[in-house]
Amino acid sequence: LSINNSAGGNGGNATFAGNITFGDSHFIGDDGSDNLLIQGSAGENIIIDSADDISLDAGGNDIRFKVANVEFGKIKSDSGNLAIFSSIQDEDILFKGNDGGSTITALTLDMSNGGSATFRDDIDVGGTALNFTKSDFSQIRFKESGAITIDYDNDQTSRNFAIKDGSGTSLMTILDDGNVGIGTTSPSSTLHVAK
Repeated sequence: LSINNSAGGNGGNATFAGNITFGDSHFIGDDGSDNLLIQGSAGENIIIDSADDISLDAGGNDIRFKVANVEFGKIKSDSGNLAIFSSIQDEDILFKGNDGGSTITALTLDMSNGGSATFRDDIDVGGTALNFTKSDFSQIRFKESGAITIDYDNDQTSRNFAIKDGSGTSLMTILDDGNVGIGTTSPSSTLHVAK
């Protein structure tokens, strides 16, 4: 142990040549691979309590999470983007929370199925488009019976539904009065087909 107090007063630095064990076997030292190890004694937690921010600065880009020395996930910098990574093959990423006193899984990202997302409840889209970009064959599927409701809040004067091609030309239009138009955006009857 070396203590440097050359500045006088109560300041100074302490240098330990070996590991530090204190309390009931809490440990700070070398993990055997020249990494810094901070280890609580068996059955006890490590608590970091700051009156201000806590910063984790990882020069190697990764903040890794392990159980029994097995990595199950990490947060990393991916070309400047924040990446949340599930390290175990095919294990999912879950977003959980407390809803009225009950634990729920709000979102599941299925890593064994290309990252497909399962939401527990409604999805609100703040933009004006829901885009399918993976392939030319996209689907909206219902597990059993289902309905597509236009303007759920019922606060608009027009609730028309249109299917358009890539250029924006309407192929089929359903007006809010129930008239269906194919080849026309202004069907004047229950089914109006125009060439």
